[in-house]
Amino acid sequence: MQGYDGTLFTDTKAQKSYHFVLGNDSHYQAWGRPFILTPQIYYKHYSHLIPYRVEDIQVKYLPQYKARGYARGIDFRVNGEFVPDAESWFSVSFLQTQEDAFNDDYVNYLGKVVSPGYYRRPSDQRLTVSVFFQDYLPSNPDFKVHLLLNYGTGLPYSGPNPERPSENFELNQYRRVDLGFSRIIRRDKKKTVGLNNIWISFEILNLFDAPNMVSYDWVRTVENNDGFQDSFAVPNYLTGRRYNFKISAKL
Repeated sequence: MQGYDGTLFTDTKAQKSYHFVLGNDSHYQAWGRPFILTPQIYYKHYSHLIPYRVEDIQVKYLPQYKARGYARGIDFRVNGEFVPDAESWFSVSFLQTQEDAFNDDYVNYLGKVVSPGYYRRPSDQRLTVSVFFQDYLPSNPDFKVHLLLNYGTGLPYSGPNPERPSENFELNQYRRVDLGFSRIIRRDKKKTVGLNNIWISFEILNLFDAPNMVSYDWVRTVENNDGFQDSFAVPNYLTGRRYNFKISAKL
């Protein structure tokens, strides 16, 4: 309800939406092991939508605008034992979500009136793919390895003008691979000492040290001779490669 300058917009109404989802779980056998295929298709329509911007990782609403919008997409997921007694899964998702703010026309630097119409919402990540795979040594099942791969196309990020929700730029693609190893060092099925399993694990997070962007910092220049200012985008990145060591116990 509060704008950038502190003005309160007391006529703001609650956002509304209706949502349709159609999905199915298909159980089948492959390589003599059970698998589940879950496809879903969905559509969501928004009314009384309040546009918002993302600055760094902070969400800032623009209650002076009202908007309509939609989200639609398809999800596919397969999970099962690609390796006996080791659960793995694969998923792919297609998403489009856009909005149209009312009365958001503006005059550009050429003096022309621009009507943005529908534009991408900040959560509009068109394609995401995830893979989680587990395996173990046949001669020693207590030693396991897992691999997690994530990929996503670039998200929109708000431009330097705080009063213009339609102005956005695209971050780079998201790519990350995690690799982990685990080893059971104690197995006590009879619980003679109160502990069932003790295992150690070692993970390499963001294995390839991918530079994944999370935001832009906008640096504004001074006015030029014609009275115009420009802005430069300075990217901020998520953490790079990390190592994680863990000891776990189960009662």
